[in-house]
Amino acid sequence: MKYLSYKGVKNFYGIDHDSDLRAVIPPEISDRFECADVWEVLESNKNTGWDRVVLLDVLEHFMPEYGFLLLSLIAKGLKSRGKVIIKVPNGGSPWGMSYQMGDLTHKTAYNSESLRQVATACGLNVDTIYNQRRGSPRRMFTDAVVNRFLSWALLTPPPFLGANLYAILSLK
Repeated sequence: MKYLSYKGVKNFYGIDHDSDLRAVIPPEISDRFECADVWEVLESNKNTGWDRVVLLDVLEHFMPEYGFLLLSLIAKGLKSRGKVIIKVPNGGSPWGMSYQMGDLTHKTAYNSESLRQVATACGLNVDTIYNQRRGSPRRMFTDAVVNRFLSWALLTPPPFLGANLYAILSLK
């Protein structure tokens, strides 16, 4: 949220169920953050017309049917050119599974295909899915070499080997 404020975005609102986050939210944006239940927020803000909804490390915390419900309710509240940005651990990658399995609150693992399936079922179009790129130029080069080797060596390599996936979704 601080990033959005720094970039000049004036109309934003953040929620999280973890009330401990309130202590680390910068005072200048604390009026735009609420510790709240996502279902109550979605119900109370129906059809308000969101430009962007960002779910970073959120979707994997829901069972598949609730992930579907969450995205369906978000889709109903999107403006016609609105976008949903999602980040999840990459369930198709051995590196992503360490993130997925390292948090006992994670309920569902996603890979690029399951993200496409849930988005399509919710009436959303998948604009793009991509790996999270992290680290120094040397680290990214090493990752690219290892990924190229694994793509060659594995019988059925996953489309994305990065530890995390990003997806950008829009209305159909």
